[in-house]
Amino acid sequence: MQTNIFDYLYKDYKIHKPIRLIELFAGYGSQSLALDYLGVEYESHKICEWAIPSILAYKQIHNEYDIIRLDMTREELAQKLFELGVSLDYNKPAELKQLQRKSLEYLRNTYEAILVTKNQVNIMNIRGKDLKITDTDAYEYIMTYSFPCQDLSLAGKSKGMSDNTTRSGLLWEVERILLECDEKPQVLIMENVSAVHNNKNINDFEKWQKSLVDMGYTNFYKDLNAKDFGITQKRVRTFMVSILDKTYTFPKSIQLKTTIKDFECLSVDKKYYLTNQQLLNISKWKAQQKPLKTVLGVNSIVQTITARGAGNMHSGMVIYSHNFKDVTNITDKLDTNLENENKLSNIRYITPTEAFRLMGVKDFDSNKIKQNDNIKYHLAGDSIVTTVLMAVFGQLLGIDYQQAIEQLLQELII
Repeated sequence: MQTNIFDYLYKDYKIHKPIRLIELFAGYGSQSLALDYLGVEYESHKICEWAIPSILAYKQIHNEYDIIRLDMTREELAQKLFELGVSLDYNKPAELKQLQRKSLEYLRNTYEAILVTKNQVNIMNIRGKDLKITDTDAYEYIMTYSFPCQDLSLAGKSKGMSDNTTRSGLLWEVERILLECDEKPQVLIMENVSAVHNNKNINDFEKWQKSLVDMGYTNFYKDLNAKDFGITQKRVRTFMVSILDKTYTFPKSIQLKTTIKDFECLSVDKKYYLTNQQLLNISKWKAQQKPLKTVLGVNSIVQTITARGAGNMHSGMVIYSHNFKDVTNITDKLDTNLENENKLSNIRYITPTEAFRLMGVKDFDSNKIKQNDNIKYHLAGDSIVTTVLMAVFGQLLGIDYQQAIEQLLQELII
């Protein structure tokens, strides 16, 4: 954790002014959910999200009943979304011809969601003035930025974040936007994989911190694990809180009292159960997929939920059975003399609802997402655990985040 002389000159910063929240790389808005679950009043000031599945999910969760009547043709909507730079796959901007093939309802719902949520869409196109940060004497502007992690991980071939030619390099677009702002957000909150400060990326991470210091911010960062904040998931992420000339102390952990069974749905559709043949196929996966060949039992803690389920329900998914007590290797439980290869086993994928619960999202909110299972799995795995955010925000606000987390857990577990 980076500290400096301000640690000794100032007490920890506490927010007392009305909050205006800016969410860059917003996803479905786990930051907003965290403030909601804390019972904090705030204004969703601006968001930035280019992926249409997340754009729709954000609106479905946070602005479910907000409607804007759009009198535009399908061609007009496709052209507008193309100009805004939306993405269909989280990786690249959509081509105009791709958007033109979409239905009128799909295009209308997407553009309506952008307007309703005050979405700036593509971070490459944002200018500092677009964030409309004004009157910082009256309002506390908190800007969150969970920039893409793909190029920081082994799965992304560790391309790093040296420049904005990689997805993780979009961090430097955040720098550009802040430099363009006449008035800057008083608080910045970064979240990313812990590889953001590993040996390969530490020089760029330190360069980023120095840039923030030059702008007047004091930086504090720490690796936080979701299992230390009430959720049965080993999910380590790096959080950095940057405050204009103030200090910050990270929240204390909470004793884990749950296992995966506590987050289990009481009724599960048979489509989530694996057949004998599917189990056999999984048992033959390559060595690098070995962690995915295990079945979690009722006493288990979930390994990190990933976004790899998108487009392929069988890739990167958590596999579970209430018939097992602890973690079990599929191969150990596999009957190679299968009489009926299509027979359902007692082993299944966790459901999208369970995945969201393990990200600290209430059923009331996740049930609002009207998209297919693969997208829901991706949305959950690509987000931030709300209880960790609640603790980080709670420290800034000087409120009892532990009690709020306990109340949320009572709603999440069966």
